[in-house]
Amino acid sequence: MRPWSDLPEDLLASIANRLEDPLDSVRFRSVCSSWRSSSPMRKAFPDFSVKFPFPISPNDNNDPYRQRQGYFALSKSKVYVIQPPQQENGTQESGTWLVRVKKGENGKFVLLNPLDKDLPIKNSSLKVLDLLDFRVTQVAQCYSLDFIEHFSAIPVEGHAVSVHKVLFDGSVVVGIKDYPNSLFFRRLTDDKWVLPDFEAMDIAVHKGKYFAVKDRGDVTVFDSDFRVSETIKTPIRSCVYDRFFYLIESFGDLFLVYSYIVIGSRVQFTVYKLDEEKSQWDEVNRLDDRTFFLSESCTFSVMAKDFLECKRNCIYYGLNWRDGTGRLRRNLYPVDFNSTELHYRHIGVLDLVYGDCGSIADCPGYDEIFWPPPTWLRTGSSSSGVQNVNAKRHHY
Repeated sequence: MRPWSDLPEDLLASIANRLEDPLDSVRFRSVCSSWRSSSPMRKAFPDFSVKFPFPISPNDNNDPYRQRQGYFALSKSKVYVIQPPQQENGTQESGTWLVRVKKGENGKFVLLNPLDKDLPIKNSSLKVLDLLDFRVTQVAQCYSLDFIEHFSAIPVEGHAVSVHKVLFDGSVVVGIKDYPNSLFFRRLTDDKWVLPDFEAMDIAVHKGKYFAVKDRGDVTVFDSDFRVSETIKTPIRSCVYDRFFYLIESFGDLFLVYSYIVIGSRVQFTVYKLDEEKSQWDEVNRLDDRTFFLSESCTFSVMAKDFLECKRNCIYYGLNWRDGTGRLRRNLYPVDFNSTELHYRHIGVLDLVYGDCGSIADCPGYDEIFWPPPTWLRTGSSSSGVQNVNAKRHHY
């Protein structure tokens, strides 16, 4: 049998070209010298050089920041599931860690709360993380538009010029900006923003089309030319005031999640799956093996069977909340702002089967994928990699 190191160069190059995640490319190159020479080095976080003009809507008198001078820069963060390597005897240590990673201003990587783009993981005993030491799976890419003022290379701090949701499919940027929650599009090859007269709570890209949900659950579908192709009526008969709608694309299916606050400030969820043939939403009581992760800036899902400690039929959600007017409300549950574990206390969970609901800080067994990092992760890293530093970059 031919040794792995003697595989034909054209076969190795073909395999390398099919590796979408740069981390997989790094692992591929680390096997041996022949594999390394067949695959060019790729950055884990390629630099974005795309700039967009500011403001998005220069004639919007409701935008108090329209007179600022600067531009938007597209930035990206990635969500990883980190697991221990498999032992030689085939066994595996328990533990799964979910973390969001972003490249900071100084070139170092910043660890973030997976469901809050502005909340860094602070005061962790984990100082250095070499991703090559573990099994690392990318489960999501999240985007933001950073506003950068002229004569400065640093994004503006605070929540001015707020853009709270951005998607990028490789050629089109679609997002929602505040004042009010207005939908916008921008093709990389175009010279201006496309601004349909549409207020959206959330957006999703599904099978080449753009889906946007309004504040009562009606979903409008836009084609590749940003024209309305159809409207899918809301499945909700009556909406409460404190509510939010999420759209989430999950393994080829599209889901609509209706979240609302009931008595006692408890969050409840109703989940609907799109029947594409009938163009209607069907309520589902289970996610089967799926686990949903929802926030106003990024939504994604995983198959629980692929990751230890990940609970199936569960919805994890960020505790930032927008009410029926689109106003951002924080701290849905009481939070100790002096806590070193603040970042993970900003996450809630609902188990669709057992009905457990609330902050994961109060739900033992549901927080293991967030905090604390597994013991093998805190003691097993020794070389430079992702660094845990305070985040100074702000996203809009």
